[in-house]
Amino acid sequence: MSAVQKTFSKNKHMEIRSIKADIPTGVIILRDCVIYLLWGDVPAAYEMLNAEAVRQYQNLFVSLWGKK
Repeated sequence: MSAVQKTFSKNKHMEIRSIKADIPTGVIILRDCVIYLLWGDVPAAYEMLNAEAVRQYQNLFVSLWGKK
C-alpha cells in the first residue's frame, strides 16, 4: 500500500489505485471531470469537464489494473 493509499484508506468516498506503468502526468478521475497533474519546477493542474474523457480514462485504467 502506498503512502497516499494509507493516508486516504479510511475515506469511503474514494478509491485510490496505482499502476507500475510510467505515465506523463498524474490523473484524477472524478464523476464528471478528469484532472491532470503536472509536476515540475512550476506544478500545474488542468481540469477537463468532459464525460467522454472520464469514460475513456476509466476504461484505460480498468484495463491497466487488470494486467499483472
